[in-house]
Amino acid sequence: MQDGANATAELPRLAEDGAPFGLAATIYLQEVQLGDGSTAWVVSSAQSPEIVVNSPVIGELLAGGTVVEGEGQGFEGTIVLQIEDQDGLLGLALAQGGALGENLPFETQLPFDERPASGDWAILTGFTTSAVDGSLSSLTMLPVRLVDGS
Repeated sequence: MQDGANATAELPRLAEDGAPFGLAATIYLQEVQLGDGSTAWVVSSAQSPEIVVNSPVIGELLAGGTVVEGEGQGFEGTIVLQIEDQDGLLGLALAQGGALGENLPFETQLPFDERPASGDWAILTGFTTSAVDGSLSSLTMLPVRLVDGS
């Protein structure tokens, strides 16, 4: 695949009546050329202002687990972090950040199954849920690579 153009899209938060307010996330897109010569836009990452991941960084090699550091906020300060590859969920952890409109630093260990040293891509996701109905309220996603840590 050959890399092409980059683009961003800002997704607004929506009130119960569907009216937009505030920023939910910025989505980063990249145009790629497929094997058949056609092109497609793929999401390369997403960043919510309520969940900022400082470490690991996009494309970083991870083996058997990682410390996730950043700042954020969620209902009762809870931020859910998970890592998954094409086969499914590899690991899950909770972090304690801020609440009520205030981002605070967080750091947590996110263990996951080791993978062969193939450099397979995975997605590190941080999200929070709504206190009202449990729906997704903030989302940050970044691609990382998995290697065998042995």
